[in-house]
Amino acid sequence: MEITKELIEKKRAENPGCKLAKVALKAEDEKSVALEVLVKSPDRKIISEAEKWENTNPGKAKEIYVRNCVLTDVDAVMEDDNLFYQAFFAVTELLPFQKPEVKML
Repeated sequence: MEITKELIEKKRAENPGCKLAKVALKAEDEKSVALEVLVKSPDRKIISEAEKWENTNPGKAKEIYVRNCVLTDVDAVMEDDNLFYQAFFAVTELLPFQKPEVKML
């Protein structure tokens, strides 16, 4: 699926408060681009669902992130291990965690 400005605006409206990123997933040769996908940052609900599985079934946790955060060509990503793991790492880059400033007293 082509990632157009219109598609980005539509997905932004459907996912308020989430960051969006266009991600180039590389082919097996590690040089050419196999697929470009649109990815959103996971929200609290997605993170919570994935965390339920992180210790008992980490593969399922990864699938939750990818299925819920890849907004285009999800089936193609899910069918290919190379694309799947790249997409998962892209999603983890978008995790909305900020480190607070802590002052010891």
